[in-house]
Amino acid sequence: MTNTIDNFQTIGNKIYDPGGKEFILKGLNIFAWEGISNVDSYLNNWGFNTIRVPNYLLGGFEQPHPELDDYITNHRIVDAYTSQGAVVIFSAHDLIGGYYEGDDWEVLQDYWRDMAQEFKDNPNVWFNLQNEPGNATPNPQWVAYHRELIDIIRNEGANNLIIVDGESWGQDKYTRTLENSALEVMENNENILFSLHVYEQWNHDNDDLGAYFDSLHNLRIPIIVGEYGSYKGGQNTLAASTKMMKTAQSREIGRAVWVGKANDNNDLTTGPGGDAEHFDTTNPEILTGLGQLVWDDLNRAEDLDQLSGSENPPASELTPEGSFGVMFLGIFGVMFLGILLYKRFSIIQTVFGTQEYCLTSRFLKPIQDFLTLLSLRRS
Repeated sequence: MTNTIDNFQTIGNKIYDPGGKEFILKGLNIFAWEGISNVDSYLNNWGFNTIRVPNYLLGGFEQPHPELDDYITNHRIVDAYTSQGAVVIFSAHDLIGGYYEGDDWEVLQDYWRDMAQEFKDNPNVWFNLQNEPGNATPNPQWVAYHRELIDIIRNEGANNLIIVDGESWGQDKYTRTLENSALEVMENNENILFSLHVYEQWNHDNDDLGAYFDSLHNLRIPIIVGEYGSYKGGQNTLAASTKMMKTAQSREIGRAVWVGKANDNNDLTTGPGGDAEHFDTTNPEILTGLGQLVWDDLNRAEDLDQLSGSENPPASELTPEGSFGVMFLGIFGVMFLGILLYKRFSIIQTVFGTQEYCLTSRFLKPIQDFLTLLSLRRS
């Protein structure tokens, strides 16, 4: 029997689709002005399973706020891509390296309230709260800022997957915000996914991106690479992308390349504008180094888990095939351990204050994931 869920869901470090199958994101960033002109190219020629779309709320790059056409453009993109099974991620793309404040903050809140209302019934639409927030200095508002936006979306009845970017222009190299604070964002929130962008900050050989991924996974923080490319900040970043690809593949971490068409030196082909649409699978000679890296990845076979009672359950499932009695004892044993841990760290709170917030998350998150998997296997 195959277990199904009504939405994409994060369990531990993995994402599962509504059919209960593990989902490894292999995506492409495109701009909304592109519309739906290249759906066939991106989904069928290339084979991407995800499209990430920036929305500009403050008039940047002469792009109108999507509410000006009653979100019709966004709906057209969603209908065209999700009808073929792809995921569409929308990202608030203004104020890179900073935060929305004052009137701009109100605009951002209203946007996510609207987006939740518009797309809460489509699990293939994910919400990336803000693209590349914060600079190289960690900002203490990062947690509360994103938790407030999450609350706005959830209060509209939307349980879509929500993505939160790390700081340091999304690369998190200098801030380690995901490692230090992601658990606080996850506290009492479900289906939260975190994103790292891999560009020039990760260019050097002595920067161990794999070790950072492992640190996040050890904390049970689900992570994707929301952007990677071949050029950023005046530097060639293909070395960083190549390193990322190797480390992400072996850890089943999703990744989305920048960009389908933009004339910003992140070219996927040598065709006009470097645009991805010129590749039709019969002309691999036009692929750039970045394009070849992406094409090889899209043709890579993945060993995907399935939430089911089949003979090959996911390795992340801690419960073996066994009797109801074993499962019964397991559930109550874990619950008892959770209570003990919670009480122990509640005592710590009286001494160390807010440290308990993260400590309980670190210990109780694996238990929550364990019980979620048990419930899926019983359903």
